[in-house]
Amino acid sequence: MNRRLIPILVLVAMLPLVSAFAGTTGKIAGTVIDAETGEPIIGANVLVVDTYRGGTTDLDGEYIILNVSPGTYTIRYSYLGYNTLELENVQISIDRTVTLDVELQSQAIQAEAVTLVAQRPVVRMDVTSTEVSVGSEEIEAIPAENFGDVVGLQAGVVDGHFRGGRSSEVVYMVDGVIISDPYSAGDPFGRETSNQVENAAIQEIQVIAGTFNAEYGQAMSGVVNVVTKDGSRKEYGGTVQMSIGDYVSTRSLGIGLGPNQGDTWMDDLSAGHLQDYKLSLDGPVPFTNDRVTFFATGRMLSDNGHLYGQRFFVPADSSDFSSTNPEEWYVEASGDQDLVSMNPLDKLSGQLKLSWFMTPELKLSYSLMRDHIEFRNLDGRSDETQEDMRLFKYNPDGLYYRFSEGWNNVVGINHVLGARTFYNLNLSYTENEHRYYVHEDPFDPAYVNPDRLQDAQNYAFYTGGQGMWNHWRKTRKAGLKFDLNHQLDDLNQLKFGLDLSQYQMELREYKLIWDDELDRQVIQRQSVYFNTYPGGDAESPLGGFPFGDDGHRPLSFASYLQDKIEYKSMVVNLGVRLDYFHPDALVPTDLKDPGNDLLSIYDYNTGQNVDGLDPVNPTNEDGSYNYWHYKYRQAKGHTQFSPRIGVAFPLTESGVIHFSYGHFFQVPPFQYLYYNPDFEVVSGNLSTIIGNAELKPQKTVMYEIGFRQAITPDLGMEVTGFYKDIRNLLGVELQTQYDQTMYARYINKDYGNVRGLTLAFNRRMIDGFSFGVDYTYQIAEGNSSDPLDAFYDNQTDPPREVEKKVRPLDWDQTHTLNGTLTIGEPGSWQVGLIGRLGSGLPYTSNPWLAPEGEENDSRKPIRHSVDLKAVKQFPLNDRMHAAVILSVYNVFDTKNETDVYTDTGRATYTIESTQPVSVRGVNTLDDYFTRTDWYSAPRQIKLGVSLSF
Repeated sequence: MNRRLIPILVLVAMLPLVSAFAGTTGKIAGTVIDAETGEPIIGANVLVVDTYRGGTTDLDGEYIILNVSPGTYTIRYSYLGYNTLELENVQISIDRTVTLDVELQSQAIQAEAVTLVAQRPVVRMDVTSTEVSVGSEEIEAIPAENFGDVVGLQAGVVDGHFRGGRSSEVVYMVDGVIISDPYSAGDPFGRETSNQVENAAIQEIQVIAGTFNAEYGQAMSGVVNVVTKDGSRKEYGGTVQMSIGDYVSTRSLGIGLGPNQGDTWMDDLSAGHLQDYKLSLDGPVPFTNDRVTFFATGRMLSDNGHLYGQRFFVPADSSDFSSTNPEEWYVEASGDQDLVSMNPLDKLSGQLKLSWFMTPELKLSYSLMRDHIEFRNLDGRSDETQEDMRLFKYNPDGLYYRFSEGWNNVVGINHVLGARTFYNLNLSYTENEHRYYVHEDPFDPAYVNPDRLQDAQNYAFYTGGQGMWNHWRKTRKAGLKFDLNHQLDDLNQLKFGLDLSQYQMELREYKLIWDDELDRQVIQRQSVYFNTYPGGDAESPLGGFPFGDDGHRPLSFASYLQDKIEYKSMVVNLGVRLDYFHPDALVPTDLKDPGNDLLSIYDYNTGQNVDGLDPVNPTNEDGSYNYWHYKYRQAKGHTQFSPRIGVAFPLTESGVIHFSYGHFFQVPPFQYLYYNPDFEVVSGNLSTIIGNAELKPQKTVMYEIGFRQAITPDLGMEVTGFYKDIRNLLGVELQTQYDQTMYARYINKDYGNVRGLTLAFNRRMIDGFSFGVDYTYQIAEGNSSDPLDAFYDNQTDPPREVEKKVRPLDWDQTHTLNGTLTIGEPGSWQVGLIGRLGSGLPYTSNPWLAPEGEENDSRKPIRHSVDLKAVKQFPLNDRMHAAVILSVYNVFDTKNETDVYTDTGRATYTIESTQPVSVRGVNTLDDYFTRTDWYSAPRQIKLGVSLSF
């Protein structure tokens, strides 16, 4: 038997028992007693109003209700001979147990039903790690454009990095299904990536910044789990919102030529520069007897951006600056001199969720997320040294147009088998497509000779030319998850799970090469400038199911077993996880000869060309053809075992101490496994990188200890210490071929460690205000911040020595302080504020006329900002109200320096700009060194109106 299949068969054999379905529901438990005698009431009914969830008390008066979706509910208690009791405002969160102990009064003592308003405890006693749940009302109250802004406010999170880990070490989920794009390391909830979820559709966000249970996998630093809303079964509702705005600032646009020189954002003010339209509808589907509900939301956003260029030149313009006499320069400037945004964004997104309550025990749901994003920015390719995107400032039509599209489909079954058992079965299909190019047609005659990029040099912006890459990739994922949740007894809640996912990775990218004889661009197929994932060369363990043979089809399996043990004096989360990954790719057998310059021979016997032969030995001794891929073998899969444990010890009724420990593994982003799929190496200087399909999963061992305490009934605090040991991080090794040509290959070689402390205070909304403050102190160190650091070090002259000791990582923000404040009367008026303060991030100093410092030996200036959102509502009738919404981002227009010159440590100036150098171009030296892209966005004001019903 193929040994690769053994882990798969073991996991498939566990299918009736296990799944990897992340938690999306909570639990209610407690006791019901007689208010007079204190005796337990046996058989009392407990109902979650307006749902099918409920239970009855046992011989000890205890009850348990599983599978309650996040939200705010009324809980009704009733028993013959006793008054009915209702508890309002009971808030249920993901994976949490809400304990409700009640007393019922005899009808002989009290004749009327009793209604009480429950208060959510400020300290959750069953949480064994650092975890925050943010509900829809809290999200609505603060100035947050997307829920990534909400995630960034949590303790230990810095610019998408959770507790000092790389940004790719976080998993993002919606309704228990991973929607992170496995190809890249990007945050899927940023503004410029697809498969986003809009705030209007969110019921609750769960952010786990510390250790997490065994049900969560493919993450090393944190988990973001989003549960979306179901439609109402009782009535129709909806919201229409329209907003306009712009950047309002006295800062200069950074334009140094022409009539707009010295203009500010105030001079370019236009309410149409930001347009945001949102629509949400929900309710029962007609003619379904209120058994089918829908929730739908859509958004159309157009943001002109804050980085400007000016169209003095167009790509076809040709100039000559070769003379030392500027009067003899030839400058062709055909542009219309219009201001052009260098980072605009247009997004159209929609979400739909249908829920069919077939029976009280069985619910079927279907959810769809769809979005299309078009944008431009100054990001360049890490492997492209010729193109510098910011140099298109006066030739903005040379920038790439970028597109992201995403589909996310989930069919779910939630089936209650009994009072203590239910399961979830999910089938999902996710698709991400990303493109960028200047012209979609690679043979568009509008492309010009890339030599135009060389016309202006020496501290000059481009006066012609355009980006020459054409990139298209698509990632598909089909997933099956089965989850079984069983309350074994009053103490043990068991979870078992299995996750089966298959991906299909397709890539087609090429750099256009200019052919002087043809006087046009061509595609050079046999080179590293043309990359296409091969089809059929490797073998996925399950064949092509559910995808065909095109591209790579990696496969992953995971299973876990978890037990939540809830004693009165202790809560224990104990679990184990097993992961298996097969990459479906080839690897070279001889790293000194990885290339495969495809050879084509004309076969006179068949009259056809035979492609893909070994260029050294195209035929074998018996005369058969020797194909190049015989020099390669199937990449091996990997199996990982991860133990996890978390313990919480309640010290008092309002204080708890917790400890957690775990091993966490994650397959590196797929772009590193399949980079340069033909393994071609360019001769000459080190300029080639190849992927490695046998990269091992990266590993983190994490420890955490913390204490939570209610200071008052409305104010809670939490302090947590943590340590992370990180191994097998992605890096590169330098290899030398037989012909002495060097190349870089991705391997697991980097390491790091993080240690720190978080302190948080939270006050819930009482008496018209609430607030939250969290502080993080952490030290994040490692031998490398970027997997390509060793590659870049070898590009310098002379090459820098590769770092052999731990240094601060690029995102090592030692001190982080976040605060939120909400004041007002919900339903009438409300003002929300967000404040952020962070100490300087590291950079490597390079003083003028002095040796370069050690890696990340200096610090950038501190960063701070304040955002505001104010809402005033106007009731129109019992069901409708209008609202005016004012949002201001970066209220004080703070110029945070996000990047700096290495000789001064500031973005404002560099000593190099004072040197007597000549610019071979139309701009000045000061204009060249003006970096508006090195500052945070200026103040943005957004004014909107909404109508809700």
